[in-house]
Amino acid sequence: MYPVVVFDWDGTLFQSQGYKGENLAVVFHELGIPREVTLQRYSELTGNPRRRIMDTIYREHSGGPLSPTLYEQLSGQFSALNLVCGISSVLYPEVLEVLEHLHRQGTRLFISSSAAPEELEPLVAHFRLEGLIENSYGSRPGFSKGPEHMARICRDTGYAPDQVLFVGDDLADMELAQAAGVARIRVVREAHTKSAPYAVIPNLRDLVFEV
Repeated sequence: MYPVVVFDWDGTLFQSQGYKGENLAVVFHELGIPREVTLQRYSELTGNPRRRIMDTIYREHSGGPLSPTLYEQLSGQFSALNLVCGISSVLYPEVLEVLEHLHRQGTRLFISSSAAPEELEPLVAHFRLEGLIENSYGSRPGFSKGPEHMARICRDTGYAPDQVLFVGDDLADMELAQAAGVARIRVVREAHTKSAPYAVIPNLRDLVFEV
């Protein structure tokens, strides 16, 4: 049993993937990056910290790095679009049931997301998760999903990395969890037959048998 469980946000707890790629395409289109390019690369990179995603797409198109000033500008535009869409989106149907079950067991629950804090925190409040989630961490330069978030959670809870479980839906989530030295479970809601060096579950309800 893991005393600390950390959830990814997009695609794990929250149904957002349908609009985020489109929103990033809108932001990058102003820089001349074709919509199809952004959508394709976003689908391949999703799950990584936002800065890494945006840096990669921008660098591949422009041949140069994304400056801190331009990143903050573009990230702010991206977050604003996402927040408008997010208010009308929904959590996955089983999320509240699973979070409430784990909370009653005494499990300490966190969210670690590649979304910016100013995007994540209003949505967590909108869905009234504060009473279940001890803290939700968005990503910003120098403090991103992966080892940086996990180090903070371990420090704040007093638990070692091997006592922490990260639950995500992307391959990148599993790679970030491995880099942080924490246990990992991947939620794959569509048919999945490939073997993997971590547990794979089709629904968050199956998490209660793993934790």
